[in-house]
Amino acid sequence: SMQAAARHGIPFYVLDRPNPLSGEYVSGFVLEPEHTSFVGEYPIPVAHGMTVAELASMVQGEAMLPGLDSLDLRVVQMSGWERSMQWPETGLEWVPPSPNIPSFEAALVYPGACFVEATTASEGRGTREPFLTIGAPWGAHLAADLNGRELPGVRFDKVVFTPESIPGMSTRPKRLGESLEGIKYQIGDRRAFRPVETGVHLLHALLRAHAEQGREETGLIRERSMLRLAGTSRLAEMLEGRVEPEGVIASWREEVDAFLERRRPYLLYD
Repeated sequence: SMQAAARHGIPFYVLDRPNPLSGEYVSGFVLEPEHTSFVGEYPIPVAHGMTVAELASMVQGEAMLPGLDSLDLRVVQMSGWERSMQWPETGLEWVPPSPNIPSFEAALVYPGACFVEATTASEGRGTREPFLTIGAPWGAHLAADLNGRELPGVRFDKVVFTPESIPGMSTRPKRLGESLEGIKYQIGDRRAFRPVETGVHLLHALLRAHAEQGREETGLIRERSMLRLAGTSRLAEMLEGRVEPEGVIASWREEVDAFLERRRPYLLYD
């Protein structure tokens, strides 16, 4: 839309909106240009901590899309929003951006739980709480494993569920009709919770449980899908290469620090 406006000399307005996870949480690998797709267009981390107007300004200012030099970009800023605010602090009603993000809690876990979409495990589609509910035929010990890691801000309930066809949400979910065991996220401290880091631990726990069942370790992750979701091949390669979660998380810190500096001129709020 920005490119079309620039081509035709039309001013482009962005009516800004809150980032539900706050403007402070930034985490995950920065997308590598060779893995650009409809899922990931720009060289930004999985969680970028920007508003849509800030992102639009950065896309133009950093020439992340061609043909925007002449764009007349006009931003209508929010009133009363601060970078530290998560969605509940705004007092606004939650409007699902997707049928499978029906709540703020689902949006909060999504940046890490979405990685399960690129595996043979269920990301909870076919339940009323997708992404908060994760499971697999080999998931009986997932909750115990993850709770033993004492991850900040979250505990995991052990659950058994069967994905079903739900009109308007997911009519053909993965593992439809199978009885699965797994976990349900219980967010105790949403400020302390780290969704992308937790997602890496979740993938690690799924791989370990998968291997303990005598299954091929390389049979869990669908690498092409993971490339798109993570923006890099490194996530799958490191986990399948038995790198511990903290090693994976440490590996993106330099590129996240560089991104934080790069985005600084485009931030509109304190």
